[in-house]
Amino acid sequence: MAYFGSVHNEFRIPEILSIADILNINITILEEQIKVSPFVVVGLSCDSDAQRIAERSVTLKAFLEVWGEAATYDHLQEEVKSFANANRDLIEIISPKSFKFVVEAYGRKLTKAQQVEKMDRFKFLNFSGQIAMKDPQNTFWILEDIGEHAPPEVLPKKIYFTREVGLGRRDLIDKYTLKRRKYLGTTSMDAELSLISANQARVRAGSLMVDPFVGTGSFLVACAHFGAVTVGGDIDIRVLRGKTEDGETKNINSNFQQYELQPFLLDLIRLDHSTNNLWKNTPLFDAIVTDPPYGVRAGAKKVGLKKQSLKRLENDQLPEGFVPHITQTVAYSVPEVMADLLDFAARNLVVGGYLVYWLPTTNDYKPSDIPTHPCLELIANSEQPMSTKWRRRLITVKKTIPFDHKQHSKELVWPEINVDVAHANYAMKRMNDPNRMDRPLQGSSVTTAATATLPIDTQAANGLEGQEEENVIRKKQKLDQ
Repeated sequence: MAYFGSVHNEFRIPEILSIADILNINITILEEQIKVSPFVVVGLSCDSDAQRIAERSVTLKAFLEVWGEAATYDHLQEEVKSFANANRDLIEIISPKSFKFVVEAYGRKLTKAQQVEKMDRFKFLNFSGQIAMKDPQNTFWILEDIGEHAPPEVLPKKIYFTREVGLGRRDLIDKYTLKRRKYLGTTSMDAELSLISANQARVRAGSLMVDPFVGTGSFLVACAHFGAVTVGGDIDIRVLRGKTEDGETKNINSNFQQYELQPFLLDLIRLDHSTNNLWKNTPLFDAIVTDPPYGVRAGAKKVGLKKQSLKRLENDQLPEGFVPHITQTVAYSVPEVMADLLDFAARNLVVGGYLVYWLPTTNDYKPSDIPTHPCLELIANSEQPMSTKWRRRLITVKKTIPFDHKQHSKELVWPEINVDVAHANYAMKRMNDPNRMDRPLQGSSVTTAATATLPIDTQAANGLEGQEEENVIRKKQKLDQ
């Protein structure tokens, strides 16, 4: 049985299945009550498989071997006695080893006295080993499923007596908490959701991962924890450079130094994601993990010319493609962002690679809102409620076939970008501000007068696209060696 934490209900099963896929372990979900209970019955072939999955999972508290389950303690005692009689060899192995008990109730906090009273009901097991509250050889869990918001007089719906097989990595949530992270921004993703995203991207040692909307690098840190080599890109030079406080510069590198993950940060690149000139059509990345901007805290931008600039330059006698000013940016609607993101994934993921991204939405969401691409297969779609109206969804897609420009180019896949979706005009809806309405779309053929990259040193970008790509490939080859 899997015993999960009591938050992020819809993320539990997708994360466990993702980890099992990484480790090539067969797991069967035998009983699932995602909405109402943290207890899920699963099928695994051996303890070691459960332990290997648990070592990566942050949604999981523990994998447990069920010795008995019942609606009352009297019936549960009979169940456990029957299990012990039928498994005498196991009991003989366990009995002399050190042990401890853990007593918890889902939906209610138990006092110490209540916990002790419930432990005493199982004295008949008569273990001969020492009690060890720290690092015991065996841990036994007594668990009550009462349900959320139940009044004090409500009795448990079910009670379990179990032996711990594998302990989840809930400790990583505290290790990577934003409360102690050096470099933060308004859009930094919290530790648990970052780690869940990394797991669903199936990153592992040697994976090459990119976040094209990197911000302060939360996903880079999470993927680096699992051994992935990471690349980050952003159009905002300020977040890449970081900030200086009390004479100390804090940036994405500071976070990697804080967690001793420096070898896993390959590069940071200032780029405009709306064009694909930087990576061309190279299937380079094993994973793309990102939280695209949607204009509430940080407005989505792409390189382009504002109307007044276009008018001013109409009669200028300038070389084609030359603009004599600091590069301007224009609004970048959420539907456009999503279309470009899927196009990027289709072109630049290896076959079998994963795109994991967050999609802002509302309670008007419908399944057809999820953008699709012929090269990509939807694997998971989990909702996180933010309020009664606002939602965001973690979308996981897998690249299943190679990209063919003649069939899969953005102009063919999206002749017109669908704006009849809940995430269209998201900032306007969220802030109730008509001025935040998405600019009119002309379909996927919308173009901008811009180069793909904006170098951090602010030099001219011409010719750097291929150089940046070659640098990343060269660094990856050195790491592989």
